[in-house]
Amino acid sequence: MILRVVPLIMAASALTAQTVGTAFRTVSLTPDEIVVEMLVATPTDTMVEQATALLSPLRITPQDLKSVGTLRDSPDRLGWQYSFVRPYSALYDVVKQLEQTRRQLRDKEHPLSYQFFFRASPRTLDATKRRVLAELLAEARKNAGSGSKLRSVTIEPTPETIDAGRPALLFGQPSGALQYTFSVIAVFENE
Repeated sequence: MILRVVPLIMAASALTAQTVGTAFRTVSLTPDEIVVEMLVATPTDTMVEQATALLSPLRITPQDLKSVGTLRDSPDRLGWQYSFVRPYSALYDVVKQLEQTRRQLRDKEHPLSYQFFFRASPRTLDATKRRVLAELLAEARKNAGSGSKLRSVTIEPTPETIDAGRPALLFGQPSGALQYTFSVIAVFENE
């Protein structure tokens, strides 16, 4: 019995030899990407290549297809859901092309609906994460009250929200700065 208790005591002392610190930082970033989601309706005998070809003016590929299924309101039609990302600088051209394509497909009885939103690119998020990491680690260390060696760290940005301080609209979409809250959970090994 004593032999079984010793490993538990050693494990418990190893756990108490660690300190956890947290820190948070909210950063505003300018959007640099547009994410477009769209749905096009076709007859049920349409193949993926045919549905994708309808959207060729938008440079859509089969890899942009997210789902396909019958439409609730029109069970005799398929709904093809596509999603793609373009640079924010191309917003005007993308919306213009979406509208042209929507009009052309409507005339061919293939209704197209779309929505878009803005985001910071993964590249921008990674650069921001690297920039704020040192400050967040220092703050987490201070909050943990530990001068010990860093054992592990987790840093993640929360999903973006539009900064209420910049409520401008562009094509009916909020276009202000995006706010991300980066959070760090750091585990320090006490010596």
